[in-house]
This record gives sequence, structure tokens and C-alpha cells, in this order.
Amino acid sequence: MAQNQNANADCAVGKQNDSSSVLGMGDGDVHTHNSTSSVPPNGCLQTHYRNIVDTHTFRTFSPPWWAKNRHVQTVYGSGALMQKIRGGLHTQERKVVERFRRQRWETPDGDFFDVDFLMHEETALAHAGDMGTSSSSSNAHVREQSFFDMCAEYCSYPSTEIENRFDRKIDAALPPICIIMHGLEGNSRSGTCARLAKTLFDAGFDVVLPNFRSCSGEDSRHLRAYHVGFTTDLNFLTRRFFDIDRRRRYYITGFSLGGNVTTKFLGELGDTETVETRSPGDAVSPFPSRNIFGGCTWSVPLDPYMCQPVIDAPGFNRWVYAGNFLKTLKRKATEANKRFPGQFDLNKILQAKSIYEFDHNYIAPVWGYTSAQDYYIQNRGKKFLSKIKVPYVCINAIDDPFIDPACLPTQEQIDRKFDFDQETPSPEDTETVSPSPPPPVRLVYHAHGGHGGFLSGCVEGNWWLPREICQYFLHVDKQMCQLL
Repeated sequence: MAQNQNANADCAVGKQNDSSSVLGMGDGDVHTHNSTSSVPPNGCLQTHYRNIVDTHTFRTFSPPWWAKNRHVQTVYGSGALMQKIRGGLHTQERKVVERFRRQRWETPDGDFFDVDFLMHEETALAHAGDMGTSSSSSNAHVREQSFFDMCAEYCSYPSTEIENRFDRKIDAALPPICIIMHGLEGNSRSGTCARLAKTLFDAGFDVVLPNFRSCSGEDSRHLRAYHVGFTTDLNFLTRRFFDIDRRRRYYITGFSLGGNVTTKFLGELGDTETVETRSPGDAVSPFPSRNIFGGCTWSVPLDPYMCQPVIDAPGFNRWVYAGNFLKTLKRKATEANKRFPGQFDLNKILQAKSIYEFDHNYIAPVWGYTSAQDYYIQNRGKKFLSKIKVPYVCINAIDDPFIDPACLPTQEQIDRKFDFDQETPSPEDTETVSPSPPPPVRLVYHAHGGHGGFLSGCVEGNWWLPREICQYFLHVDKQMCQLL
């Protein structure tokens, strides 16, 4: 991978050299897009999206000499160790978390999940014009509402039909919204999420951080909470967001378990519907479903079946990593047993010494899988990669102590739409006539980085991976907006 010559360029909207930049957030910025651009024919969209992914230059991660060990990268680089020593987040992380605003989203099945927002509200209010109503009083009411306020109207009513308030199509002048999905037993206010949220927000993105059920400080109302392939809530949230404000552009990024969920969701969405119209009379849009313009995942166990033996390996991995997860997982299972007695064997769960034993005795039976192996295989993110239809990149470290490098797919396998269930290429790849274009998916692997670490120094705010993700999304958004 070539070294990016602009690695130190400001990761901020409105500081790009190209005059066709559409993401400017500075006061008085004029927001335009390239009027000479044209929408590719529908059959060429996937090729165009793939070109967007391939033309971005990713930097090569080079750790300092003292941080080449995978466990140093993971424990120190993720901020978990220092957070435990200090009893809290770094100063910059804490300040950004203090700006979060939280909503509780009720779900159609009677449960809930909490969502944090970090929004440029003044921008959302300034561009809230052109409402699809005839009443001036109604228009005035909508103008007073930010995206956060509009979401607040509906978050407690999961079955309420959302009024389509805007006649306008996608508005390149509005800040894009990035959804961040956290990892196993993490939450939206972890150091990992806070660092990425600040980087994206400073670059002009609005940021939304959902918590998986039971991860925001209060247990799920149901026996089932979430798992490595649980996409139900992300599917619900993105559908509601699209209905609330169809002018917005949405991106999704996820880490670890959240990365696998993101990958699976984007594959499911691409497999079921490629395009959604804005209203019954609209022409077909060149953009994918729900205005989801792209995705990025990192430190992703794309094959939980092959990765489980790694995290459960005797020694440091089982003692530190698996042991840390099991503490909270067992506590939640104990509480669930009080409310739902007899639904699982609590003794086996409390005796579990590995993630596999916990998944086999709790997650698998509760979610209807025949075994932990069945659960892992059915939720392998890598088998959904070839179904993704938006610009997507997956960033992993070969030395990640949670991941078996042998399970990481190759770019050739993705381009040939390899069937990981059958361990064969896609049937259409064997055809000699008009094979479909490769998916807009790119895999970026680094020799070092650990699990969610990518520690490049010891100075607070020197966050290598958040800047890398931010630069990628800026590139994708600029190119996608030229189609407007």
C-alpha cells in the first residue's frame, strides 16, 4: 500500500483542495457540487462505486518501536488500560462524551435501545426549509426542529408512520450522518467510540451512536438482547432515520462485533433491495437504499467460528480478553435468569471458562441456534461481503489477538464473490459471458495494530485509525455527492 502523501492534511470538511467539495461546514461556506457530473447508467453503478473505493489512498500503519507487540496495541492502544488506571476517559474523550444527547428508542417487539447523538444542530436548523406542507404554521414548526428533535418525536412510537416533511431530495449542504456501532459488551461512551465521534464531528459529520440492547446501563426487557449477527435494531434505526429526513446522507462504521453486525447488515440490505424511491412518483435514484452511502469496519472477526478458538486460547487471551467479557456476560445472564427462570442452565453459564462455553450454553439456545458452532457459522460477516452494494472498506490487523489471520478473506475471493458456505466461487463467476462487476468492497490489512489499537504514539489526540476512517468517508462523500 502506497504511503499517503497527504497523511498530515487536516481531516476536516471544507479543507479539501478540490473546489467541488460539498461538505464545507465553515461559516459562510458556499456548498456546491460538480454540475458537469452525470449519473452513471444503473448497470454501471457498482463499477462506479468500486472505483470510488479503489481510488482512495490508505496509509500504511507503522507502530513506534515500543508498541509493536499485539497486546500493547490492544490493551494500551485501545485506551482500556489507561481508562481503568485513571478511572475514566482521556480529557478529550470525556469532553466529547459530555456533549452527547441521549434518546431511548422503543422497538417494535417491546424492548428498547439507547442512542447518543452528537449533532451540528445550528446547521440542521439553518437548512430545514422547503417543507412538504402548505401551511406556513406547519413549516415554521418544522424549521424549529433539528434532526435530534425530529427523532425525539418518533423514538417512543416504533409503529407510528412517519410524516414525509421534505420535498427535496438529498441535500449536499447538510452534514452527513455517521452511525458508529460499538463492540462486544462495550457502549457508545467508550474511549474507542468517543475518539472516532470527535474526529468525525470535527470534520463536519453529525454522529449517531446506538447502544446494543443491555449495553447502556440497563438490562434488556427481553431474554434476548444482542449477538454477533444481530442486525434488527440497526435495520430499524436506519429505516426510521431515512423516513425522518430523506435529505440526509448516512454512513455506518463498526468496530469488532459491531463491525461484523455492520457488514452483515449492509450485505443483507444489498441482497434484498438495491434502490428505494423517495416517494411513489419519484424517479429511481442512483443511490442505494435509505441513502446509506457507505460503510467502514475495523478489527472485525469476519468469521466468528475461526476466531473463537483464538480469543479463548489458554494463557493471556483467555485470562485477560475472554475473562473480561465473561464478567459482564455472566452478570447479565444471572439477572436474566431471575426474570426468565428455567429458560437456560445458569450453572453451566456460571461455570463457563471460555466465550465458546458461554455462547453454547446461553446465546445459542436463547436465539434458537443448535449450537455455538451453528451460531458462529450462520453469522459470519465475510459471507455477506460480496452482497454489499455501497462503497465499503474493512480494516484489520494481521496481529489482532482476537482474529485468526487464516479466516480473513482475500480481495480476489470477494471480487469473485466466493461462497464461503460452500467454499467455492460464485456460480456466476464460472460463466464465460457477462459476469457481474465485483462488489464495491475493499480489504485493507496491516501487519500491526492489534485489536482496535493502531497506537501511533503516546500523545493524547494522536489517533491514527479515527483519522484514517474519517479521510475515507470524506473521500466517499465527495465522490458520491458529485452524482447529485
